[in-house]
Amino acid sequence: RLKFAYYIEQADYRAALQVLDDPTLALQPLEKITLRAGLRQRAGDAQAAAAALDQIPALLANSTSDTWQAAEAYFAAERPTEALQLLHKTIPAAAFYYHFYRHEYDQAFALVVAHGRSDVRYVELGESRKLVAKYDEVREAALNEEPRAAAVARKAGADLLARLALPSSTTSIVLSVDAELADVPFGALAAAGPTPIAVAMAPSATVWQALRAYPVVKDRPALVAGISDYEFDFADTTRRVYLNGGGLASLPTATTEAARAAGANGTLLTDAQATEPAVRAAMGSPDGWDAVHVVCHGVIHPRVPALSGLALRPAGTDDGFFDVREVLDLRIRTNLVVLAACQTGLGKVYAGEGIWGLGRAFMLAGAPRVLVSLWKVDDAATTELMSAFHDGRRAGLGSADALRRAQEHVRETPGWAHPRYWAAWQLWGLPD
Repeated sequence: RLKFAYYIEQADYRAALQVLDDPTLALQPLEKITLRAGLRQRAGDAQAAAAALDQIPALLANSTSDTWQAAEAYFAAERPTEALQLLHKTIPAAAFYYHFYRHEYDQAFALVVAHGRSDVRYVELGESRKLVAKYDEVREAALNEEPRAAAVARKAGADLLARLALPSSTTSIVLSVDAELADVPFGALAAAGPTPIAVAMAPSATVWQALRAYPVVKDRPALVAGISDYEFDFADTTRRVYLNGGGLASLPTATTEAARAAGANGTLLTDAQATEPAVRAAMGSPDGWDAVHVVCHGVIHPRVPALSGLALRPAGTDDGFFDVREVLDLRIRTNLVVLAACQTGLGKVYAGEGIWGLGRAFMLAGAPRVLVSLWKVDDAATTELMSAFHDGRRAGLGSADALRRAQEHVRETPGWAHPRYWAAWQLWGLPD
């Protein structure tokens, strides 16, 4: 799997095709066809890609499996109507899926499908460049704590919701967007509606299918690791590779956040206990965890996503940086991973694939839901948000709804109304 991911990252699609036949990848037939078609298309062999897609109808006729992966293949073949007519069966109740499709003539539109309905609505969104610029403005205004940020988000959100014309009963929405929009704080846009809407992000229909197949972990506590004291030093080579020779500041509220996230029954590893080998071993427990929550510094390398990682304590031969490559070697059983560190939702953007970084790595390692951040977050506001988020989940809310309510809680707290304090958090994967 690592070799396959490496060839994709290097755009060596012919080499990736050779790895695709390796039985250790353990791919389902439909998934293999989908991947083969996409790789053939990217390698410039449109005829072979079409031949691969033509195998899908016969396979579906003899299969009881879900149709999400087939839908992704149809997307690749530019047959969106057929694809979305298949998707409606697995959309959660009261949720909608839409995909910003960028036309070759620079026109963007959304494809909208509702649970239990086979019809597909096409919604024109205008010029792609203007759409991207508008949402970039939302993100930058929030990130830079501009006074106009809330107004900009409300205007963009109201426009989007009006165009999508969602029923008044809509309570949650699943978004799959173009790569350029993957770092937009859609939670701030959804807050513009007359009724609260919970938001979850889906990298693609293929990934969604894989996440839905992950086992549910029952009757297990949370695993929480937190580091507030970064007075220890990393090895010189480690600092050069991951930190450009610099260091890391302490996180005064990290252990408080960790204790609240763990609750009464959680397993808690803080400061000296939160070494890289200890956290990695705990994450890999075969018994699994209801949630895995890590409070620490995140180190993000957008150009080389394999070097992005979580800054834990070094121990033994481990350098302290739990990076993407090591995450991909992990097999984790959990319902949720929370990466409570700065910018953990960022990474390298690939057209048609979204963002590759820590969030996607934990999904591939076994997490059906990953909560990440889009910018450098405020420590105190984050501690309050995470406490409310876990309280909501323990009260029986789905993860997307728990996040929405936690963001509302922070927004209503004096001093934290600005989107800078709450809108950075983004849930990828299953909403409930």
